[in-house]
Amino acid sequence: MNASHELDCNVYLLDRDTAQAVIDCGTGYGVLASLAELARDGFATGNVSTVLLTHAHQDHAGGASQWRHATGAAIAASTETAAIIEAGDEEANGLFGGRLAGIYPMDCRLDACKVDIRLVHGEYITIGDLTLEAIATPGHSSDMMSYIVPGAEGAVQRRHRLCGWPDRFLTNNRLLDRRSGRIRAASVPL
Repeated sequence: MNASHELDCNVYLLDRDTAQAVIDCGTGYGVLASLAELARDGFATGNVSTVLLTHAHQDHAGGASQWRHATGAAIAASTETAAIIEAGDEEANGLFGGRLAGIYPMDCRLDACKVDIRLVHGEYITIGDLTLEAIATPGHSSDMMSYIVPGAEGAVQRRHRLCGWPDRFLTNNRLLDRRSGRIRAASVPL
């Protein structure tokens, strides 16, 4: 069961006991369902301190404003993503074209949202007792940012099971194992 909306990308929870981060936040349609799922799974939604965005596409970042409003979380993103999100630029994030192509309904919107933490390649961000490194990974989109989670066994929550992914990237619905160089799908939605 996927707790977010069908138009959302995978939405990840990084749980560090006293602080939590959501990695990518979907279109905004699934925020209340995701928060309800977190509460059902025993997480205090007031511990969601940060929303980390991988890039500005609507299915990854469109819900930033709604997550901030619902949780008070700080929004973190690359400087390029930040400019798009703060301007509510629906053309730059692909929403305008997505609506014309019938991917998104006409009522789908990118609400402008302040980005509190602007990350550049090689910078670090701390969530609870865990430090992540931001890595620029342009390709899928020019503003793409991935996060290295060194030693993060059990840090990513998948329903009631913890996935142990030490020393791996979280990026655009994929895991990149730094040791083997293998890429695999990382479907761990809330």
